[in-house]
Amino acid sequence: SSVSAHPLLPLKALGSFDLTTRIWDQDAQSLTDTLLRHTARVLTTRFSPDGALLATGAQNALAQLWDHEAGVPVGPPLRHGAPVRHVAFDAQGTYLATASQDDAVRIWEVATGEMVGPPLMLDGSVRTVEFGADGKRLFIASSTGLYVWTLPEPPSSVEEMRQRTLRALGAKLRDGAIVSMSEDEWATLGASRAADTSE
Repeated sequence: SSVSAHPLLPLKALGSFDLTTRIWDQDAQSLTDTLLRHTARVLTTRFSPDGALLATGAQNALAQLWDHEAGVPVGPPLRHGAPVRHVAFDAQGTYLATASQDDAVRIWEVATGEMVGPPLMLDGSVRTVEFGADGKRLFIASSTGLYVWTLPEPPSSVEEMRQRTLRALGAKLRDGAIVSMSEDEWATLGASRAADTSE
């Protein structure tokens, strides 16, 4: 089960093993009419920074965004490989990070429900995940230790996004065709990226 506080209002989200999430009004000292129905035990809940959305994670390897005032899901379920133990929004509410029992952390774009890049795989079960206040770092606690991931800045243009993709694949464009980099080119690229990081 899980409890999370609304950032602006005296409300708490109560995720339960009875396959529901309810909203508790602290002023009224009672449950509201909101009833979010799940198909598995709810393991984690978190309100977005503006309080408009609620994210939940469940035993059935699904996370879900909700309009908690209307009591309806927002977008399709976010699918994982194992139960979702923890969810966290960045400070702007643009991204959602999820930690699941398949030793992975995933980052999702809230507006589209699309996963941003591949999962971050760790050694050991992931316990919790939180964004840093500046949104540039992700703090992860797992059964094997604490990790800090520096998140890349979003590309400033389509061309930059294409170049990043090619570098990640170890490829380049030649006469409009995608070809593999040579070993020397790959080593030179790695050295230049290491130098950029150290500056």
